[in-house]
Amino acid sequence: MLQDVTELRKQQEQEVQLRLAREIQQRFYGAAPKLPGFDLGAAAYPASQTGGDYFDFIPMANDCLAIAVGDVEGHGFGSALVMALTRAYLRSFAAMELRLDQILALVNHMLVKDLESECFVTLALACLDLRRRLLTYCGAGHVPGFVIGPWGDVVCRLESAGPPLGLFLESKFESQKPISLEPGHVVVFLTDGITESTAPDGTEFGNQRTLEYVWAHHREPASQIADGLHRAARAFAFNEPQDDDTTSVIVKVNLETP
Repeated sequence: MLQDVTELRKQQEQEVQLRLAREIQQRFYGAAPKLPGFDLGAAAYPASQTGGDYFDFIPMANDCLAIAVGDVEGHGFGSALVMALTRAYLRSFAAMELRLDQILALVNHMLVKDLESECFVTLALACLDLRRRLLTYCGAGHVPGFVIGPWGDVVCRLESAGPPLGLFLESKFESQKPISLEPGHVVVFLTDGITESTAPDGTEFGNQRTLEYVWAHHREPASQIADGLHRAARAFAFNEPQDDDTTSVIVKVNLETP
């Protein structure tokens, strides 16, 4: 009887700790900033009470905004802690007016020292130049993002040119050439929880369905598109128990002149 009470108390304490951890993590997911000429939205849905996915909007010098989307290997409480650590490093180095590749190299260097060899983080990092409407992208082993044109065509794939963070001390990263954003463009950043959502027959939601969904709903607010992507991926999986965190960030370039 005493053992049962002790186990129940431990379980209740763990539930309280997880709830507090989830509340803290949700505070990290701040509202997308309101920017002239752009409409930004984001959505994150952890597979358990806490998750390893990450998105962030970080103001930078010279009217620039850093946009980050990350995915810690695995999910749950341990991944949430690594996510918080990654966020802290990224925000610190982004304040130093460094290039994106330099920021990733520094974050990687710190994570290699902190993490066990089995743990790693994939990260998409972009810099949005608000005055010149330029997007610069640098990725660390992350799934591709996309720039969709005003007619639904893929203008650019945002590919990673470096390995995930936390694996190799001397990893190198390379930014893509800046992309000129035009009115009507939609930029999509994801984690693989969306594209790898799987139907009962084993078919994955995939990039093509993701792009088709975004284009079909491109007139909606960015926040609705981000939320809708999660719902569409879950519906594709027939709402089977979610086995991975899902996150998306949408950047729409407004048709109106800012």
